[in-house]
Amino acid sequence: MSSINLSFAGFNVNSANLPENSLEHLLQLGFSTAIKNSIAGVKAGVLGNGANPWSDDDIANECNRLAITGGGRDEETAAKICAAIQREMFESIVSGVARKFRASSPRMSDDDKLRRAIAIELLENVAKAKGKALPKRSKPEEKEQFESFLANALQNAKFAAAVEKEFTDRKRKAAKQSDDFADIF
Repeated sequence: MSSINLSFAGFNVNSANLPENSLEHLLQLGFSTAIKNSIAGVKAGVLGNGANPWSDDDIANECNRLAITGGGRDEETAAKICAAIQREMFESIVSGVARKFRASSPRMSDDDKLRRAIAIELLENVAKAKGKALPKRSKPEEKEQFESFLANALQNAKFAAAVEKEFTDRKRKAAKQSDDFADIF
């Protein structure tokens, strides 16, 4: 086995300097951790109660990718997806070929995140002023309803213009504050 430099939190050692039982322990720990970590958050995501709940489309796409039939938002589907992902991780370790991860939505730029935050804020303010309730975002189906509502609001030219105006105002204010405090750095 070739030696590698191991480094974590300021601790460094070359694997060639470790006793055999330490290497065995590290290999076993790394093996089990890699397989366990491959499904971190997956079950909760499929069930819709995790930090990153999966949409019905996410579940369907992953079931399709993994050749799982009849998948839905339930324990059985979550268990099948987890087992398949762990199998993929095992196979990638054995083959040395990196496993394919579930596709996720593209990352938003900081400007797009700010625009989205402003749009949500304006939408909430309008709903509150009109005494209307917006769909909650705690469950995947509610989140989909909210996203659809938000997308429709952004199709309204006046609403979209108000979002863009607020975005421009906030960016201008931030730039001015940056200039005002330039001497800090």
